[in-house]
Amino acid sequence: MLYYGKGCWVFTYIINIEQYKIITMFYFSINSITIFQATSSRLRKVLQPGEYKFEGGIGEGFFAKGINVCAIVGMNGSGKSSLLEILYRAINNLGAVLLKDFKINAAADLMYVGGLYADVKYTIDESIGILSVRGFQVGLKFDNQKWLFKIQDEPTNIDFEDFIYYPHINNDQLLEICKHIFYSVVTNYSMQSYISRDYKGEDIWVYDEKKEKWVEDTRHNWIDSLFHKNDGYMCPINLNPYRENGKVDMVREDRLTNDRLQAILIDFKNKGYKYIEGYELEDIHYTFNRDKINNLFENKYPKETRKHKYERLIQTFKEAYYKENSIANIILNNFHVKEPEYDDRIHWAARLYMVAKVLLIVQKYPSYNAYSKWGDLSYTFKTITSQDEKRELKKLGRTLRDDKSHIVLKLNRVLHFIKSTQHLLGIGSLIRPFTYSKYAELLGDNNKKISISHRLMVMPPPFFTPEVVMYKEQIDGKKALMPLRYMSSGERQFMHTTSATIYHLLNLKSVKNDHRPAYRFFNVIMDEVEICYHPEMQRTFVCRLIDLFKQLILQSQSSINIIMTTHSPFILSDIPKCNIIYLEEGKMVDEYEGFINPFGANVNDVLKQSFFLKNGFTGEFAKRKITSLATFLSSPRKEDRQLDLNIAQNLIDMIGEPLVKQNLQILLDNYLNLHPDLLTPELGAKRMQRIEQLKEELNRLNNIQDI
Repeated sequence: MLYYGKGCWVFTYIINIEQYKIITMFYFSINSITIFQATSSRLRKVLQPGEYKFEGGIGEGFFAKGINVCAIVGMNGSGKSSLLEILYRAINNLGAVLLKDFKINAAADLMYVGGLYADVKYTIDESIGILSVRGFQVGLKFDNQKWLFKIQDEPTNIDFEDFIYYPHINNDQLLEICKHIFYSVVTNYSMQSYISRDYKGEDIWVYDEKKEKWVEDTRHNWIDSLFHKNDGYMCPINLNPYRENGKVDMVREDRLTNDRLQAILIDFKNKGYKYIEGYELEDIHYTFNRDKINNLFENKYPKETRKHKYERLIQTFKEAYYKENSIANIILNNFHVKEPEYDDRIHWAARLYMVAKVLLIVQKYPSYNAYSKWGDLSYTFKTITSQDEKRELKKLGRTLRDDKSHIVLKLNRVLHFIKSTQHLLGIGSLIRPFTYSKYAELLGDNNKKISISHRLMVMPPPFFTPEVVMYKEQIDGKKALMPLRYMSSGERQFMHTTSATIYHLLNLKSVKNDHRPAYRFFNVIMDEVEICYHPEMQRTFVCRLIDLFKQLILQSQSSINIIMTTHSPFILSDIPKCNIIYLEEGKMVDEYEGFINPFGANVNDVLKQSFFLKNGFTGEFAKRKITSLATFLSSPRKEDRQLDLNIAQNLIDMIGEPLVKQNLQILLDNYLNLHPDLLTPELGAKRMQRIEQLKEELNRLNNIQDI
């Protein structure tokens, strides 16, 4: 069993900005992904064996200090997502072998993917790291350090002959390795992505703790284990949003986005920043949600209505609390929480939630495995008499008080609420909707200069459901109230994608390097990044994302590498050529003659070159119409009425491209000159109209010349 000692709640940016005037430079980038011939064709799909590399060389700090931006582009079916999935499998396999000896109660078991032969090369500061997968063997090289892991008893691969083999690793070794690798946060909202059944049939292996060996698993797939989970950010990758059988619950995503954004938006408002252009925060609106209490105890009072179940839970908890040696009393005393001065349901709900949250933390997170016997919510209503158990609960309390990581964030929010309201009469009024402004005023939390990490801990407890309400700036200068759910799909998509990424980065940075992995190099992958975005939002996206990271100081004492897959020339025009992988038919494309750098280039040139539009920009239907007309009019022979010439003239009049329109008109006029009997009164009238227009234009030009 894995045991961690005390943690620390310090988001790296918790210190005032003035203290960051001198920041150590951190640099991280993905250099290349190499696929070897031995890789299963099912895993490679259209990708050809070879090295897919970002040339780099733009220099540290080009985008911002500690931030690097890359892109992978190509037509549909060129291998963009397949290349990323090779990367995911390699990281997944590393996570599987690293964590096989560590019990993670609340997380899905990691699966090992066989049939993969690939290298992932990366740079941390000035050092090179290489993650290598050779079938059933994983090698990790960083400078002169070399680690080897196997899932089968087989001879060491020739590429790993000088590596040190680790059949097992302890906690100290795990922490050392994690210093030299990166954590990947992936977002992809495409409906066609990460569908579980698409990965069935791959060569999957899972570690059997009882047999102490890896066994083949033909029922499951590896991808489902990588969605965001309660593993304390141990496995170095997670996928977002959460999918169940490939489906994304957008109601859940809206709820999560509101929750993730509340502290950030308030912080931005106080600093005068805008999270999204054209909007500013009006306030956060809160509603008491008794289901947050009820759902913790699904099996208790199952036949009761929601309201009655909540009432019974509160009453049962009060009775348990007042019993001698109650677990609830011991846990609350550990945090110096006494019974409420006023017998109010909100006061008791907060205490009930707090006790349950302590037990849930023990149940879910590997850093609390030493207290796993207490990971049962039924203890909320029980008593104990053993002095050893009392001492163990007190030790648990001290560990939780010392932990300042994301694990105890919700617990600390409840604790702050209890201590700020325990002397207040009438707190029960919060059963009715209220705003953050009123809440802060009630609790005396009006300090606008506190750090974002501190603000996260003083937000209303999780049993109040937040709703973000924005002011939308209108053309007439007025402002319209706009709840997040009423914003456009593109605006909501921006809020979903960025808030999920920021949420995970904040959580990752909150983990201090003591007894648990503390990643400081982050690989942010945004697959199909421009989904739902208007071209203007595409044009500004890279800049906005970098600004958000900078405003939250996410790259301080760490480094962020961003990889985007995109079909947008607007996004690509913000990224230098050396940071782009071009894919065509499963191969990395070398430079064509006259290959331009898309950075700052004309988007039409970028569109044609970088997205391989060899057949021009015109829609295929229009192209066929125009080609058919041109072919007919170019024939010197008089055809048997294959085309109505009145319709031909109408088609020419519709065309928006002046040069194409002019050339087709010349062809039609020449055709009618050859076949004057086909000139209809309608065509004759239009011809005279054009002649008059040309005469007027000629006179206008002559007048200009005379002047």
